[in-house]
Amino acid sequence: MDRVLDLLSTVLRGDAPRASAWDVVDRTALLTIADEQGVLPLVAERLSTASWTPPALRTALAPRLASAAALDAVQEVDLVRLLAAMAAHSVDALLFKGAALAYTHYRQPHLRPRLDTDLLVPPNGREAARRLLHAEGYQLVAQVEGDLVMYQETYVRRPPGRPAHVVDLHWRLANPQPFGQVFTYADLARRAVPITAIHPAARAPRAVDALLLACVHRVIHHAASERLIWLFDIHLVAASLSTADWREVEARAIERDIAPFCLSGLRLAAARFRTRVPESVLNRLSTAARASGRGEAARLVGPPRRHVSEVVADLRALPGWSARCRLMSQHLFPSARYMRGTYAPSSRLPLPVLYVRRAWHGARRWLVRP
Repeated sequence: MDRVLDLLSTVLRGDAPRASAWDVVDRTALLTIADEQGVLPLVAERLSTASWTPPALRTALAPRLASAAALDAVQEVDLVRLLAAMAAHSVDALLFKGAALAYTHYRQPHLRPRLDTDLLVPPNGREAARRLLHAEGYQLVAQVEGDLVMYQETYVRRPPGRPAHVVDLHWRLANPQPFGQVFTYADLARRAVPITAIHPAARAPRAVDALLLACVHRVIHHAASERLIWLFDIHLVAASLSTADWREVEARAIERDIAPFCLSGLRLAAARFRTRVPESVLNRLSTAARASGRGEAARLVGPPRRHVSEVVADLRALPGWSARCRLMSQHLFPSARYMRGTYAPSSRLPLPVLYVRRAWHGARRWLVRP
């Protein structure tokens, strides 16, 4: 797999691999791993026009690229419709993460695959957003509920004969308590930029904030994964920054105490894609990371941790035992609606039995390192 990842990284950098590289990499493995890494459309585009691409590989990639473009075109229709409805009903929302970067930093949006559309609304705007999503035909996906456990909801719209459109509605940046308020909706909205390519009212975080978000998101939601698409996000946004932007990245990372996340993401992107990061920025982030007040943050930039460790970190971050007890109650005893819908949609088993079943099956997830 390492050989394939190295080859994919070379292609994404725009470099020509050594001719011998194609002899030691299986074509099927190359396509499979590129897809798993989220970079198949990007790789397909690069290889489709390169003179050194093996003809058989170019032939295999052509339908993959066409399929990605077709799917994105369909998804964009649903996205435009939703954004227009939000604008018409004065529902304030920011497009962020992959769905935003696809339009702000990728040459074509279909080159940045994403499973869903992430929207961030102010906490006092989530009820209006929920009502609008329901009115537009989106259905809420069952999930654990609780004001201290979950700060997002997933909605799906399934138009007849077309792919489903999935929307993740967020009213806070992240679920983990230590990091949910690193940036608020207000922080990002007052500095947001328009994405007129989608809709006149569409907005996304500006480049400096997008870079910080990409670095933080990779760690707190994906266990510091080195998946190529997340590192390439960081690479593209970093490549767009000016000298003044880099000074702001450095200052905001230190101010928000997220230097360990930013340093990790930038170093990995540089290793894969030769991302140019000012040496002075790396030095200051390194110093700040060593002095970080977030002990949990520094430990997160490493091997995945057990879920119970994440819960303990949440408990420590909450102010007072009342909130901590409420959090544990929400983890251990989700709503009856969730339990019925998830564990026994067509059964009449007593609710206590369902809670015992959930605890039994969930013990491994809580205690075993992923």
